[in-house]
Order: sequence, then C-alpha cells, then structure tokens
Amino acid sequence: MKNTNTYILSGLILLLLALFIAEFYPPKEKLRLGKDLAGGTSLIYAINLKPEDDAKAITQQIIDVLQNRINPTGTMDITFVPQSGGRLEITMPLPSPSVLEMRDKYLKALEDLVNSSITEYELKQVMEAKGEERQHLIQSFSQGSEDIARLFRKAAEAHDARIAAIEKAKSVPEDDPQYDALEEDAAKKWIAEDKAVARALSTSINRRTVEQVLEASDQPEEIINKEGKSVLEPSKREKGLKALEEQHPEQAKQIEKVAELHKQYKKNRKTLDDPSDLMRMLRGAGVLTMHIAASPEEVPDLEALRQELKERGPANINSPNFAWMKINKIENWYDSQQQKQMLFEDPAKYFAEVYRTQEGGMVAGEFGGNIYLLMWTTPDMSLTEANGNWNITGAGITADELGRPAVWFTLDTVGADRMQKMSKANLKRSLAVVLDNEVYTAPIIQDTLGAGRIRVTGEFSQEEIQYLVRVLSAGSLQARLASEPISINTLGPALGKDNLRRGLEAGLIAIIGVCVFMAIYYFFAGLVADFALACNAIIILGVMSMVQASFTLPGIAGIVLTFGMAVDANVLIYERIREELNDGADLRTAIRLGFDKAMSTIIDANITNLIVCFVLGYTATSEVKGFAVTLGVGIVATLFTCLIVTRVIFSLYTDTFKMRRFSMLAMKFPIIQRVLTPKINWLRLRPVFLFISSCYVGLGLVMIYHQGSEMLDTEFRGGTAITLQLASEKHTLPDGSVEKVPMTMTRNDVAEMIKEIGKEAAEDDNPENDELTKIAGSLDVLTMGRTDKTGVRADTFQIKTTVENSNLLSAAIIRKFGDRLEQKQPLQFYASDIKNVQQAPVFPVVANRLGDNLRGTSAEQFGQDVSQYQGGVVILLKDINPPVTVEDLKERIKRIRNQPDFANAAGRTWDVIGLEATDKNTYKSAAIVVHDENLSYHTMEPERWRAELAQNEWNLIREAMTKTTTLAGVQSFDSAIAQSFRATAIVSVALSFLGILIYIWLRFGSLRYSLAAIIALIHDVLAVIGLIAVAEVIYQQAPWFATPLHIEPFKIDLGLVAALLTIIGYSLNDTIVILDRVRENRGRLAYASADVINSSINQTISRTLITSGTTFIAVIVLYIIGGTGIRSFSYALLCGVVVGTYSSIAVAAPLVYSRKADRHADEYDKTGSKTEDKKEAAFIPAAS
Repeated sequence: MKNTNTYILSGLILLLLALFIAEFYPPKEKLRLGKDLAGGTSLIYAINLKPEDDAKAITQQIIDVLQNRINPTGTMDITFVPQSGGRLEITMPLPSPSVLEMRDKYLKALEDLVNSSITEYELKQVMEAKGEERQHLIQSFSQGSEDIARLFRKAAEAHDARIAAIEKAKSVPEDDPQYDALEEDAAKKWIAEDKAVARALSTSINRRTVEQVLEASDQPEEIINKEGKSVLEPSKREKGLKALEEQHPEQAKQIEKVAELHKQYKKNRKTLDDPSDLMRMLRGAGVLTMHIAASPEEVPDLEALRQELKERGPANINSPNFAWMKINKIENWYDSQQQKQMLFEDPAKYFAEVYRTQEGGMVAGEFGGNIYLLMWTTPDMSLTEANGNWNITGAGITADELGRPAVWFTLDTVGADRMQKMSKANLKRSLAVVLDNEVYTAPIIQDTLGAGRIRVTGEFSQEEIQYLVRVLSAGSLQARLASEPISINTLGPALGKDNLRRGLEAGLIAIIGVCVFMAIYYFFAGLVADFALACNAIIILGVMSMVQASFTLPGIAGIVLTFGMAVDANVLIYERIREELNDGADLRTAIRLGFDKAMSTIIDANITNLIVCFVLGYTATSEVKGFAVTLGVGIVATLFTCLIVTRVIFSLYTDTFKMRRFSMLAMKFPIIQRVLTPKINWLRLRPVFLFISSCYVGLGLVMIYHQGSEMLDTEFRGGTAITLQLASEKHTLPDGSVEKVPMTMTRNDVAEMIKEIGKEAAEDDNPENDELTKIAGSLDVLTMGRTDKTGVRADTFQIKTTVENSNLLSAAIIRKFGDRLEQKQPLQFYASDIKNVQQAPVFPVVANRLGDNLRGTSAEQFGQDVSQYQGGVVILLKDINPPVTVEDLKERIKRIRNQPDFANAAGRTWDVIGLEATDKNTYKSAAIVVHDENLSYHTMEPERWRAELAQNEWNLIREAMTKTTTLAGVQSFDSAIAQSFRATAIVSVALSFLGILIYIWLRFGSLRYSLAAIIALIHDVLAVIGLIAVAEVIYQQAPWFATPLHIEPFKIDLGLVAALLTIIGYSLNDTIVILDRVRENRGRLAYASADVINSSINQTISRTLITSGTTFIAVIVLYIIGGTGIRSFSYALLCGVVVGTYSSIAVAAPLVYSRKADRHADEYDKTGSKTEDKKEAAFIPAAS
C-alpha cells in the first residue's frame, strides 16, 4: 500500500469516525435504551369488540397491524401484550434522562398552570372570610400571582358591596322614597358581583385544550391575501397560544413558560419519546373509505340532519343513506383570507357555494367546534368494507402540483374495479378520501378512476405525511382501539436499576479485561486490536442512533457477539502473522500474508452470520429483529475495522514509521508457542466425543419433552399480572402536624416476599396451592410510577407470573403483605343500596349542559359541557360520606373498571365531575359521565340501552364505592410473543440453515462441510437448552448446591432467545475458522484426510483457546457479578461458549473426514509424505 493511499484512507477513516461520534454524542441524549434497561411507559387500551367477534383472532390481527404501523423495523422495542376482557397493553421505552427531565419540567409547569385556576370553592371561602383571614386565603390560593390575587380581591369587594347594598336597602321601609333607588343599587351591585365572580372563574384552564394548542403545527400558514399575493400567517400553534393568553391574561406569563418548556422538550425528543406520540399513532383503525359527497339538493330534511348533528354529535344520527364525517384539517379547504373569513362565518353556505360543481355543492354542519361534511354511504355511492374484500396494495410519498408533500396509494383489482364503476357514474362530483371517518381531501372526479395512483393532497406536516403512509401501508384494524387508554403507567427497568447497574459494571470490567489481555499478549498489535474494537463500538452506536433504535438485552446480545467476532478476527490475523514470522518472513511480508490468508476465513465467518441476520430481518417477528439489526451492523463494522482500519495502521507502522520488528508474548516465550501448537490426534477421540455429544443432545431432547412449556417464561406463556400498591404511613412533621407518606419497598424485597409464597406452598400439603409453587421460576417484578433516586424503591409494583389462577394468587399476596397494602375503604352515598337502575339516580345524556340532564334533582343548576358524552349515561352521587376528592373517585372507578368482571366497560370514555365541595379538594356530591360509541341512547331502544349501559355502569359504580379494595389491579394476560412466533421461528431457522448450507457448499465445494456446520449448530442449541432446563431441576432438588453457584430456575424468555441466537453465531464463527483451515490444508485433495483434520485443529487451537478463553472469562464476570437481571442470559452464554468451542473440534471437524481421503492422499503424495494414520475409521459415511 503506497503512502499516499494510506494517508488518504487514514483521513477518510478519521472523518467517518468523527461523523459517527457526532451522531451519538452526547450519548445520554442521543442513544435510546429499551424497556428492559431504562424502564418504560405502559398504556392499556380497550378493544371495541362486538359480542359475536372472535376476540383472540381479532386481537392478534390488531397487534400485527400496529406492529407494522408503529415499529415496522422492530428496532424501537415496543411490545403488545393481549389481556383478558378485550384489552391490549402496549409498552414503550422511556426517553433518555435528559429528555425525561425536560418532560418533567414541562409537565410540572403545565400542572401549575392548570392548578392556578380559581375554583368555586376557593372563591366562596375568600368572599365569606373577613379581615386578615381573607388576606391569608388570597395569598394562599393565588400562589404568588398578583394578577390572580387581584381577581380574588375584586370578587370579594364586589361581594362585600352587594351585601352592604342589600343591608342598606333592608334598613329602610318599602314606602320610603329612597327604597327604589337603594333596591336598584343593590341589583347593580349583584350584577357587578356576578361579573366579578365570572371573571375570576374564567381563569379555569382546560389541560387538554392547552395540550392540543402546544401540539398544533408550528409551521406558518401560506395564504392568498385580498391583493392576490401569497403571505404567511402565524402558525396554528402561535394563534392558539395568543388566543389562550387573551382569554386568560392573568396567567399569560405561565402560559408563555409552559409553551417555552414544551418547545424545548419537543425539540430534543425523538420519535416515540412521549406517550402522546404513541397515542397519536394508535388513534384510528386505519380504515380507508371513499364517498361521494352529498349535495344540498339531494338531501331530504337537511336542516333536521344539521340540527341532529349540532345537538347529538355525528355518531347519533339516524340515516340509512348519509353520514357526517369530520374534516381532518380545515386549513386545506381555503386558499385566501377572504375564503377563510367566509368559511368561519357560515360553513354551510361556504361549502354549498365555493365547492359547487355542475352536480351541486357540498353539505357542511358543525358540532363541538369542528366542521363536518355529509357523505353518501350507500353501496353505489361509496367504497367501503361492505363493497367486498378490497385492499390497498401500496402507499408512499409524492408531491402535488405546487411541490407540497402528498401521499399516494393504489388499490387492488377488486377495489380498482369498484372505483372505476363508482367514478364513471359520478363524473364532475366530489369524491372524498376518508380515513377513520375524517375527510382528508375531496377532489372533483374529472375522468374515470381505475388502477392508477390516488393522491391525498393538502398542507400536511412531515409527521402527518409519515402517519398517513404508515397507516395506509400497515392496513386496517378489524376492531378499533378505544380513543384514550384506560391507564398510563411508568414501569421501572425489567432488569431492575440495581441489577442494571451491576450488569453494566460487570460488562465494563469484562471489556476492560479483554482489552488488557489483548495488549499483554499481542503487545502493539493488541493495542491496535483494542483501537479497532473501539472503532467498532463507535460505528455501531452511530448507526443505532441514526436509525433511532433502542438498545435492548437482545440487541446487546448482538453487540456481545459482534465484539467476540471482532476480537476473533484480529486473533486470526495475528496468529497468521506469527506463523509467517516463525517461517522467516520479514515484517511487511508477514503482515501482508497474514491479512491475505486470514481474509477468506474472516469473510466466510462473517457472511454466514450475515445470512442469519438477513433471514431474521426479513422473516422474524419484531421481538428478534433488534438482534438481527444490531448484529448486522456489527458484522459490517467488524469487516471494516479488521480488514481496513487495522491494515491501515500496520501500513503506517511499517511504511511511515519504518518499523521492522514485531513481537508477541508467544514469540518472547517459546514455551507458550509450543503449548499452543499441540500434536494431538483428535480423530482417535471420536468415540469419546460421540458419547459426550450423545449425552448433550439426549439431555436437550429429554428435557424439552419432560419440561415442555414449563421451560417458558411469561413472555411466551401468559399468566397473571397484579398491581400492588403499598399503604401510606403517618409521619409527624417538625411543626407537630401529621402527613401521610407512601410506604416504599425495594424491588428485590417485593420479589423475595413473592418467592416466599411459592416456598410456603411447596411445604404445604394442600394440593390447591400446588400452582403457587411455580412462582419462583417465572416472576417479573417492576416498579411503577415514581421511584426514589436509586430507582429501586417505590410504593407501587407490577407483578407478572405464569400462575393462571388469579384468585388464588391474589389471596396469597393479600395474606403475605397484609397491612402493607393500600386499602380503599367503602363509601356511602344516596341510593347506594339500590340495585335496580330504574330506581337509581341514573340518567341518559340527551343535552349538552350537565344540569339539563339532571332535571328534578339538586344538581340541575350545574352547567358543565357534556356534549362529548351525548347518548351516554350520567350517574349522580349525592351525600357522599365521607367526602372524597375527584382523584380518589377516579382511582376507585379505574380499579374496578380494570377488573375482569367489568371487562365490557373498559373501553368506554368516562369522567368524574365534582359538584358540591366541602373544602378545597373534597366533594360531597359528584357526577360520573360515561359514553360508549356502540351503545347510544339516541340510536337504540331505551330498554336495551338501560340494560347494557346504564345498569352495567350503575353496578360498576356501586362496586367501586361500597366495597373494600386491596389490590390496585388484577389482570390475566396472554403471551407477549405473537402466536405466529413459533411458526416464524421455524421458517427463519430453516431458511438460515438453507442459506448457510448453500454458501458453505459453494465456498468449500462439498456438501459435507455444510452438513457438518449445521449439525454442530443443532447440537449446540439442544445442549444449551438441556443445560438451561437442568438448572431449574438442580435449583429445586439441590438448593444447597445451586445457591453458591448462582444457579436459578432459568426460564426461556426473549433474553434467552437472544442468547441462543448469539450462541449460534459464536459456534458458527468457531466452526468456520477450523473448516477454513481444513480446506486450506486439503489443497487439491478431493477429501480431507485424518492428517489434514488433526493438523487443522492443532494449527488453530491457539486461536480457539485465546478467543474462547477471553470470551469465557468475560462471560464468567457477567455471570458472577452482573446480578440476577442478566444471570439467565450470561448462564446461557457461558454454556454456549463451552459447548460451541467443543462442537467445533469434536463434532464439525470430524464430520468432514472421509476414509477415501487417505487412499487418495497415497496416490497423490508421490514424495513419500503420507498421512501417519491411514486406517482411521470414518466418523460418518463417506460422501462427496
């Protein structure tokens, strides 16, 4: 390599490394950790199923579609777990600590803004107080805001003025000449007080409204002004914030602060860093339909339909031919300021005139501040699921005539044929493209539409474009998820922060140990290998950051294998260089020959693993795609660093710095060289190898048959999930007051108490408790919600186990934890003893104002807007004893709504509205409003509505209020791994083996080599599975032996699947190294003789011992000090390293031996250099 080329390559390498470092630096902000390492957010959704639906099949279809929509590459570590009662738990990783801190600051400011609102109770307290007490209350309630304090004072002063005016009017007789004037003054003072009170209460800010404004587009809106020029108007976000500040001038500074913190948070967060990002992706079933827009002339009773929309909402319209559909983005429906003004002044007139064609205009209506268009729904005027089994065949990004981003999609043959007929019959009419009942565009049909691309155009942001493409590409759901999750919880790392910390420390020690060994054994070359390893890590981190992939335990398994292969590649090169130096070559020649001879081995080993990566990437489920992606990136990085980076460094070493000497520990101490170059006849040991391998394989097969599904963890089997909330403890403060502080425990303490339940059940003679004995072997304990600074103490935990009897498990946990558990005591309220809903204070929601639905009760004066609950039910709770907070009521209802007995109520939208307050936070009366989109009072028989919705909700509320509850949640769940996982895994393994077989056959010129490699892989996997199963038997039968060796009842989960994949890669790499030397030594012989086999193993034994030894030591460190979180993973790797190294020598190499080789060697070797052992029996039948 010439110096100039070397310098250019050096510069390019440094530039590339700098780019990758810039991509992931600072790592705390740029790199994402998976749920098992950093914790996650759990969102539980209800699935809107019909009674006749096959819940299991539909749930699986929803999971498949959402996987393709949200996480098509499988690198973002998002899991979907079916739960009982038609629910789906979706878990995503938490963002980086810095982004999490930004989010917490934003949420705290938002909470302060919402809490800065003046409540009716606070205002009443201030107005009724006098003197210093009033001033104290104003100071307390205003929280340091002088603007809020001013509103309190004005309302209080107006109240005092009214009272004084009334008293003054009462002090004179009615026939007094001044009475009328005083009475008029009192009336004016009363009006003034009402205005002051209304002004004070107008500070109330709706949290959801603020969030919607903040998440609105911040792109300026391009519009045509009156002069016909294009101008930029403020963005939707900017206009929304301005409107908020105008409506709430006293809180303007707080609004600005919230907006700025949100801007910083949004700027730094990545895709799906926030639950709201995931919730947006989950909204909608992804159902695409197309409708001919209705025109005013063809709709009978048009005004009645508009009035129904205004009063009841779009879902409560009785029409067989038409449906109201919401406009997705109103900005896409006007081009100029004049049109914008016309639209908002009179939407009905605007769409009837501006969008008029020769066939008529469009019909618009309003509900809830949104504009809806009326669409035909009959089969001849629409393309829906009712028209037959048609599908979208493709979707992508394009541009419209103005160069703006747009989305295209194409239909299959059935859909295209149906579209052609409909468009031909409706020329010059508007065709609406509707996704999840929202109109995205409605172009005029100019010509017959067929199989070509259909475009969706408009002013869409990049996020909206990506959403449309993903949703259209993934397909539609057979059932919709509820619009909002039932619950959102923060989960701690699956490994536990304490175990994670120990695991990372152990990993760091292991890597440092390997690097130190390389430096000691190979001197300067070892330092070069360490640098190459660092480059490898930089490339992997850079690429993972670039694609926003999450680092999970399976992903880290891929990195572990990558590092092992990178070290092995360098060892191969250095051992080859050492051989050349020992043969008398000069340094430059030895380096050149070392790289040349090792290159084919390195490429073969890495390409065979790359074949596995490609197969897994294209065929495997998302659970192992992360492993495939990480390993694939690592393999490419290994080839680059080992074959280019190290070669450049050695070129600089010899050509630029003119170094002519090169040494290693084995060259300094020849005894090491002699030890690492044995002369063992390995083929003579075949009977021993056959016995050992038979034991390994037999053990694996027997344990698989005997243990069966008992070997699998909750991810593959399902089980029971229990949410456990600890009680509060009373703490006395320095001032003598008492406050309640949540009791906390460590994750390990909770896990140990749960395991004790299993041990006690094993000692118990009661056969009913036998199922509890399985707890210890299949237990996952996660922290929920906020934890202490260490991340290991919390007051709420999620417990998952394979125990299926939830009642048995719940009772055992309640007995074990006793008074440590938080208990919700029963409440009494008016009519709480009434069972029949017809006699209870339960009413249909038929009016938009709360009080109008409660006529004849004491709550009819309350005016809260309940329009979004139209057709639903309102339950009035009066005389609640003792009074409770709204949050307490919500928590009680949520607990019961999460129980299996009320599974059909899980997906409903509901809220609690506090009515009569007893103090700042507690209420003695409240209203619960509930809406079910499938059960509307407006569209079904009252008796059925009462039986299916009202009675069900009344039973739920009575259960929530009047029963003592101990556990925060009990839920059965199915396997987190798709049912197709096994089938997909079999296909993936078969295709991987086929690819390996073909590649090795082509490279080595013999099927024998392919079969040898694959048989060794099967041998290793079966052996390791057997050893995993044996660990559980040892733990149960001989705990005195298992405990000091850290042997536990290991179960096969995704971590162990990743470990098995790693073992396959490691064993394959080891096998290829030996087989490649066999091929080299075989030369032109058709078969490998005994001498060739023995020589090849002996020549590569130094590389085998060094690579396996360093890997074994690294894994031992992980196993001993890495903590229980990664112990099963490191145990499997430990077994895999031993078995994989053994199989390369004892299984794969002997399998390529042929008895024919010795006969051919005799004929070929005319120099007299014959093999020493010509009579060796073949290990397998001879085959070419």
